[in-house]
Amino acid sequence: MSEKERKCAGNPIIKSNYTADPSAHVWPTDPDRLYLYPSSDIAPPAGCDLMDQYHVYSTDNMVDWIDHGEILRRDDLSESEWGPHYKDAFFMWAPDAAYYPNHPEGKGPYFFIFPHSIGNMTKGADEWNTNWKLGIAYSDSPYQGFKDNEIAILKDKDGNEIVGAGWLIDPCLFKEGDDFYLVTGGSQEFRVAKLSPDLRSLAEDFHVYTQAQLPHYHEGPWMFTRVNDAGEKLYYLMYPGMLDGEGDDMLYAISKTGVYGPWDYQGSLLKPVGTGDTSHGSIVEFKGNWYIFYHNAELSKGQGNLRSVCCDQVFFNPDGTIKMVEQTKSSVPAIGDEVDREALDAKFGQGNYSIEEK
Repeated sequence: MSEKERKCAGNPIIKSNYTADPSAHVWPTDPDRLYLYPSSDIAPPAGCDLMDQYHVYSTDNMVDWIDHGEILRRDDLSESEWGPHYKDAFFMWAPDAAYYPNHPEGKGPYFFIFPHSIGNMTKGADEWNTNWKLGIAYSDSPYQGFKDNEIAILKDKDGNEIVGAGWLIDPCLFKEGDDFYLVTGGSQEFRVAKLSPDLRSLAEDFHVYTQAQLPHYHEGPWMFTRVNDAGEKLYYLMYPGMLDGEGDDMLYAISKTGVYGPWDYQGSLLKPVGTGDTSHGSIVEFKGNWYIFYHNAELSKGQGNLRSVCCDQVFFNPDGTIKMVEQTKSSVPAIGDEVDREALDAKFGQGNYSIEEK
């Protein structure tokens, strides 16, 4: 093993569980630690429906990853609110999280949003894929406690619970100033709407975009901002989309005016990841470097419904466009000291975490 490889985690970075759809965040309360909120594929797989058991992972050096354990699963949801827990329906798909210290009711400050279908798998796709809801949980911790509080179902601006088809999956919470926006959408349809201050309802109707505005758009949106070398603030919208029939590339578009666009399509930044047609990820800055988190099927040796989270570095051109990402087996170099178990025990409590193997 080379010196460079020894100082890297190796892709996939999470090896204890099958993980997918990673949402990465650096919270202002803990700026020296990156937190990761993926979905989980459960083995043996059962199509796209056997997904449950959300975990939280974190690192302070990009090499040693900590599993904080499970924060939520399907059976934690109230049947009075979400309906029956069908024995064959586990649709806990791609989630996201947000930090919001000024909630008007004092909830949070950490919020976790996730999609879940209330349909019955045995009745077919017309049943489960038309009955999606978005759940919003909160906690005073970024890595535990979410299932211990009320879990709300997202409502529209008129106070009605939102139940939708595939366009309601893959939520992303984007913060702009003091406002939050829900960025979401599968089934070749992208949507964005400002959220009410309680983060539990929309403040407006969705702004809807199709492939006419966002070429090849499939699902899995992720939004972030960055300032280019000319000092321009750019809005980035990353999303999976199929270009050549061999699986989804990770594509992106740029806006100079805000979350509603207009969006200038830029093309691919990540080639297909070997899972069939799925790709999903996030881009975040941590300790001066930019990283992309995505999933592939290396851990399961090519089973596209048993995925595993990876990380590689992102580099930008002076104008802010993104250079093509290299998918590596080594992952990224360490940017901090080796793991200190005593420090972790002091921070998280002895026995409250496990360290991922490299």
